[in-house]
Amino acid sequence: MSSSQRTIIAHSGHRDLIENDLQRISDAVTEKLLKISSEQYDRFVLLTGIASGADWLAANAAAGLGMSVVLLTLSEPDENARIEQLKRQFGSRITVRPVRPAPEAQSSLAAYEALAQILAEEADHLILLWDGVDTAKAGGCSEVARKVMNMPGKEKGFRGQLHQLIVPRLSNKYPLCSNIFHDNYKFPPPGIFEWATTVFPKQSYQDRVSWANRYIMYNENFWRFLLPSFLVLFTMGLGYIGFLQLEKTLNGNGAGPVAANARLDAFFNAANLITLNASALNVTEKVPLMLNIARFTGLLFILNAFIVAFMLAIGSNNKNLIRFFLWKLAGYHNIHLVIGLNSLSYPLAIALKQQGAKIIVVDKDPDPNLKTEASKRGVRVMNGSAHSAAFLKRIGAHRARNTYILETEDMENIRTLHELDQLWAQFPDTEKQCYVQLKTSRAAEFIGRPGRLSSHVNVRRFNFHETISRKLLIRYPADRFRPGSHSGAEILLFGFGEMGRQLLLSLLQVLQPDASRRINITVFCKDAAAEKDSFFQQYPCLWHDAVHNPLYEKSYAKKIRALIFPEDMVVFKELPLSDALYFNDTSLVRALSGNCAATFYFCLEEAALNAAYLHGLLGKIGQRDLDLQLFCYFNLPGEKETDHVAYILNNQIPHTPVILFGRMEEECRALAAEDFTIDDLAALINYWYAYKTPAREWIAKPRTVIRLAREDWKVLPYAHQESSRQAADHIWPKLRHIGVSPDQLRRSLADSDKRKQLLAEAAESDNEKYLQLSRMEQRRWCAEKLLSGFLPLQDVYPDSIENIRGWISKWNDPDDPGFKKKYQSQKLHIDLVPFDELFDGVINIRGSARAHSEKNKDSAQIEGIPYFLYVLFNSK
Repeated sequence: MSSSQRTIIAHSGHRDLIENDLQRISDAVTEKLLKISSEQYDRFVLLTGIASGADWLAANAAAGLGMSVVLLTLSEPDENARIEQLKRQFGSRITVRPVRPAPEAQSSLAAYEALAQILAEEADHLILLWDGVDTAKAGGCSEVARKVMNMPGKEKGFRGQLHQLIVPRLSNKYPLCSNIFHDNYKFPPPGIFEWATTVFPKQSYQDRVSWANRYIMYNENFWRFLLPSFLVLFTMGLGYIGFLQLEKTLNGNGAGPVAANARLDAFFNAANLITLNASALNVTEKVPLMLNIARFTGLLFILNAFIVAFMLAIGSNNKNLIRFFLWKLAGYHNIHLVIGLNSLSYPLAIALKQQGAKIIVVDKDPDPNLKTEASKRGVRVMNGSAHSAAFLKRIGAHRARNTYILETEDMENIRTLHELDQLWAQFPDTEKQCYVQLKTSRAAEFIGRPGRLSSHVNVRRFNFHETISRKLLIRYPADRFRPGSHSGAEILLFGFGEMGRQLLLSLLQVLQPDASRRINITVFCKDAAAEKDSFFQQYPCLWHDAVHNPLYEKSYAKKIRALIFPEDMVVFKELPLSDALYFNDTSLVRALSGNCAATFYFCLEEAALNAAYLHGLLGKIGQRDLDLQLFCYFNLPGEKETDHVAYILNNQIPHTPVILFGRMEEECRALAAEDFTIDDLAALINYWYAYKTPAREWIAKPRTVIRLAREDWKVLPYAHQESSRQAADHIWPKLRHIGVSPDQLRRSLADSDKRKQLLAEAAESDNEKYLQLSRMEQRRWCAEKLLSGFLPLQDVYPDSIENIRGWISKWNDPDDPGFKKKYQSQKLHIDLVPFDELFDGVINIRGSARAHSEKNKDSAQIEGIPYFLYVLFNSK
């Protein structure tokens, strides 16, 4: 079999692998080659360089299995010795192929760039052994990965796979799974010495407007000026020739010359065609073809002029009303109404347009620039207030299949929603969907249950900044503690706008400090004192002040806060304006000391300021051996701009990842596609507590379970959804805490014997590991309740401490839920205490004594973790 008929496995990797890791990496590569080739080694060829480190290791692994290996040589001095050693060991399995850069190439790295191009072009599978950091180095692993991911479909039609083994290296002992490989935000990325696999070429979501749409279909200048001008010239030209031909026919002139006055008559008759005056011909002779064409183009000119004049006369709003009516008359069901024209709704409208939807955008005062850009892409914008029931009814808002409410303020969105609700109630026809952005939890609670308002409308509340924060913290955890090397985590957050505020709240919901691992969060912002007061007033559980915050200084509240939100965990500082203040801040010095996991979030609303602060930091970091990750909120409209900025920043500091996040365009695409799979884990947790399906069915029928869980999730009250989301996001910190990666858990769940053992261990509530996780769950739940304004019941009602058994009996009486609701409505809870102080004993409910443990509420979720993840892994 010739090499052209074989499947090519290309390889690229680092030279400076750590010596103690080599055997482990070699075993992992051998296992991956076995899996790819299915042991049919004669059908595969490994294509690799022959540098020391990863190249040498991969060539040995492939040749040792019996696979042919092609070595790409760069004429380096030490290549020949390695090539000869491989040939002596593996003989004819080793062949050599020199890499020759293009003759016009001037760069000293041209040969490496040519090697990267060969690997990208010829790979059916690509294996990378690297640390996942895009160094922007010519010919490096990141360039090979980038070339492959953007490679157009290959002529042979094969869609290849990209396999990354995440390995540390001497210049970076803290690798991560590159963003190139991992875009599934339901799961954290694979860890060190684990594989990440994706399919290439990767689909791009660039906003491409075709030439026809940009210059013809959506271009009003074409219809108003260019087309009429063309029709006039075309009609007069063909009409002139046609009338001359007709004159010759009528006079029997044949091929003879035409008189000057006849030419003048032909010209004016042709001009009359555009007014239809000369279109009706009372002649018995055959009319020339050109004249007939000119008669019809003259008619087209009149029709176009009438339509343009009519559209101008009725105004843009009425024009869109006609479109809406015609879409409905034509039977279009994919009609979407977007309320509000702004930086959020515009990319959403474009994403919907790319899916072939018919879109109307409504705004009371639309931005003229956005309106112009929208019209170029076929998105129609109407002027009008969505707070007017009459206006909503006139535009037929009830006819839209999907409605997206994206006005600037929460109260505006709530008012619009209730106006629409009254309209929907008048037209209870087909099932509809409504998506409303509400930034605050109070606003979300105000709209009531998010499942349904009118009986046939599903209303879903969302918050772009909250979703971005959740995805970011699942994808890149800030509490990435490493045993023996970290004393804790230092988190520095620059900027406290909408994104920064939400990110801080998400961090507080997820992080778990303890006695051995301190977590410090420093917020740098303008007017730091005022921002701190405002945030602590909204979340007083963070405010340690016995004089001004006495409710949270009582016995139980003080005890639980010391575990979850210790004093000075969150510190606000003024945003530094000078380099001296910036580089010598104690928080910054502590973060760069090398004794902790350091995370910087640049969340200023101005992207240029974020880049400026980040750029200033890069020089201070240098080549230090730090467990450091840098995140920059950089909401640019397109992928190319974001990729370009990331490329430049990573080029300046090649061994520390700089990750840009927060592209609203990406979130709008997910919303347009109704992709809410990030909530699947939360839905499963909620379904687990409902006890509707036996545990054995979760293993036997995972697809059925995920479907039922999603159905229950749609009608779940907002408060319960939020609680389940926070519980779901916290599963990953729990697994990190006990040293179990999602990939390890996936492999254990795939093996029936290991799965039985794992599930048996989960059922053992006394198991120390699960007891430890139960304590973490109790702390997480307490954090959730404290942040939402709850206090321990025992601090307000001291009698509950003296008669805890009686209070617990009433609290858990299923026949008297009013007792529990009474105190919960006051934002008081009896379980807001440390795990070891939860009630565990015998209670009496209506004369019946029974064993009861409040701790079981925490352990029940821990027991369910293997079931949740098994369903997620097996429900595609």
